[in-house]
Amino acid sequence: MSKIFLYCSSSTDAGIAKEINQDSILVRTGENNCSTYGIFAVADGMGGLSHGEVASRMACDFLNSWWEEEIPHILNNEKKLFEDLEISLEKLFNKVNREIYEFASQTGENAGTTLSVLFIYNSEFVIKHIGDSRIYRIGKEVEQLTYDHTWVSFQVSSGNLTHDEAKIHPKRNILTQCLGVFSELDIFTNKGIIENDDVFIICSDGFYDKLNDNDFHKGAMLIREKPLYGNELAKDLVSFVKRREERDNISIIMVYPKSKSLAKTLFERIKTFGKRS
Repeated sequence: MSKIFLYCSSSTDAGIAKEINQDSILVRTGENNCSTYGIFAVADGMGGLSHGEVASRMACDFLNSWWEEEIPHILNNEKKLFEDLEISLEKLFNKVNREIYEFASQTGENAGTTLSVLFIYNSEFVIKHIGDSRIYRIGKEVEQLTYDHTWVSFQVSSGNLTHDEAKIHPKRNILTQCLGVFSELDIFTNKGIIENDDVFIICSDGFYDKLNDNDFHKGAMLIREKPLYGNELAKDLVSFVKRREERDNISIIMVYPKSKSLAKTLFERIKTFGKRS
C-alpha cells in the first residue's frame, strides 16, 4: 500500500454578526516510515451559554494533549490500532465532558461545546462526534458521515418531521447532546475506507447551514485542483458563506488524502516552473 499525503486547508471566523468566535479547530498530522496519519477537529461552543468559547478551546486543547501523549503509544501496536484508538477517544470525550462541567460548576456559569473528530490512518478513517457540527465526505456524492444530535433530527428519524420542515423549525438549534452539559454521553462513531479522490470537510453549523450539495462539490473541486494552495482555500469558502449572510461563527477544515505519487508530481511541477521563470 502506497503512502498518502494529507493536503489540508482550514479557517475559523467570527462571522458577520458576532464579536466573539466560539468555534475552535485542531489540525495535526504526522508520518513515519510506514504510515501517514492525522487528526482534524471542529468544536463549536454553544452560543446560548456564557462560556462557549472556553468550552470549545478546552476540547481542542485536551485533544491536542491527547495527540502528543497517547498517539505514540497507540501507533506502536498496529494490530490493535483502531480498537485502541476508538477506546482512547471515547475516554477522551468523557474526560473533556467532565472537565468542562467542573469548570462551569466552579465559575457558576454554563459552558458546552460540540466536538467532531476525524482521524485518518493511511487509507482508513475513524470518526468520533457529538453535537451538530458535521463531517462530510465528498466523492461522487456528498455524504454526511455524522449524526446531528438535535431535537429536529430525532423528530425526523421518528417520522414526526420531514427534512425540509426540520431546516426551518424554530427548535432546529436545540442540542440533545454536547460536551459539558450532560452526564451521560451518546458518542457517535463512524469508520471506513478512503476512496480515490475523497475530500473530507469538518465544519461547524455556521458553515454548512447555507450550503447545498453543489456548493460542497465545488469546494471539494477547489482542493483537488489546488491542493498546495494552503489555508487560502478555506478562507475563500468562509468568505463565500459570509456573502450569503450567515450570522453564526464559521469554521471549516478540508482534508484531501492523496497518494505520494501525486505529491511528488506537484512538487516537481513547482520546481520546473521556478526554473522557467
